[in-house]
Amino acid sequence: YVNVDFADVRTIMKNKGDAIMGIGTAVGEYRAREAAINAINSPLLDGISIAGAEGVLINITAREDVSMAEIGETVQTIEEAAGDQANIIFGVVFKEEIGDALMVTVVATGFGNASTELLDAAQPVMSVQQSHVEQQVQPAVRHAANAPDGIVPIPIGSRPLPDAAPIGHEQTAAYDTPAYLRRNDALSNNSSNASTPTNTKAPSDKPAFLRRIMD
Repeated sequence: YVNVDFADVRTIMKNKGDAIMGIGTAVGEYRAREAAINAINSPLLDGISIAGAEGVLINITAREDVSMAEIGETVQTIEEAAGDQANIIFGVVFKEEIGDALMVTVVATGFGNASTELLDAAQPVMSVQQSHVEQQVQPAVRHAANAPDGIVPIPIGSRPLPDAAPIGHEQTAAYDTPAYLRRNDALSNNSSNASTPTNTKAPSDKPAFLRRIMD
């Protein structure tokens, strides 16, 4: 028999991502091809095709009277389904208890490269978008850096806000009077304040010596 050992499994599955397995059995004159077809369409695969697989491991179980033609037909059928790019390793196990049946076990792996290529193709698009944004921001930064001495550039978003408008009934009530009347009222108040006599003592008509005595 041709044994499939752990080294073969490692060769097929190392760094290949997810793996799928199918098992098929057939009897009769065309058992080799039918068993291979049943394996790649096994319910274990859940409808997943092995097309595009990078690595395929095939194990054929039959009695010792299995012919090399049947083995070759089994491998060829699976290779046609997987594709020419697949690395195929097969082995044969003799088992008398299986009778006239021929059983094929298929392990396929290496389906992740298609999604990886799609991600790689999308990355340059993201890079172009980021560089476009940087080109829009950099001119403003360079303009601020080249400002003449003594002039402090004000970045966008940090400009002082105008004084808040008066709010509330008391603060807005004064604005109901026209501006020219408010100015006249202000001038009248200033004039009245300037003309108001100060509360000072009038000089006394008494002689100085009397004032000293009274003080």
